[in-house]
Amino acid sequence: MDLRAHVYSPTQNAAIWWAAWLYHQQSFDALSEALEQLGGLFTTPDGRGLTELAASVRRHAELDKDQGRESESRFALGPRHPRVELLLAGPGNTHDAGQAAAIAILNAQEEAMLLTPKFLPEVTLWETEMHGPLRTRAFLSPGDADALLTQATNTAAQLIESMNHGPSSHANPRLTVGTLQDFYENPAGLPPEVPPRAGKLIARADRVAAIVETVVDRLGDHTFDPELLGLGRPIRLARMAAVSYCCAEWGRLRG
Repeated sequence: MDLRAHVYSPTQNAAIWWAAWLYHQQSFDALSEALEQLGGLFTTPDGRGLTELAASVRRHAELDKDQGRESESRFALGPRHPRVELLLAGPGNTHDAGQAAAIAILNAQEEAMLLTPKFLPEVTLWETEMHGPLRTRAFLSPGDADALLTQATNTAAQLIESMNHGPSSHANPRLTVGTLQDFYENPAGLPPEVPPRAGKLIARADRVAAIVETVVDRLGDHTFDPELLGLGRPIRLARMAAVSYCCAEWGRLRG
């Protein structure tokens, strides 16, 4: 079982960079450079480049311009109405995109343009799909997401420790993270404008993801898969909440 696929996707950072560009926090050149660092060359099935796709994304996100002045404020209403959503699927939570990870760009009518990156060696294939209003999603505040993540982590750690499996140095998974956290801090990083609460939530999710992967890697078996796999959902929810919070804060700043 590939546990990493349940706890991490570079789509998280891509979503934040797309949002930063849409909210005029970062330039197009910065977006282009970040996406290249994140997944190599940019391509689409129909041969469009990033410039063309970005123009389509901007038009879709601002489709509300003709709906009056109230529509602009809808993007600043908070985490229930983010302009950009990160969609991560796994056991316990699915989404309309039908892929493990996707980015939803919503307009005022809640119509979504789904961006699904496929990270291949040295190139990322970005597929797009137009979608009607997505099914209701449960958005968490950063505080609620962090509390859920902490609770799930402590519960799994207690279960693993109670089994007394393997060397004592591995009994507490929180002590076996090693250098895996470096991996999750990928080359593209995050825009400096990311709100501190969102950044801290992502860092916590990265740490727990490293715990999950480290325990399996260092123990060399799947004894703890049920407990560790159960951590996947709160990790994914935390990452999605962080992206939504970024959009809420940037929307608030725009007024």
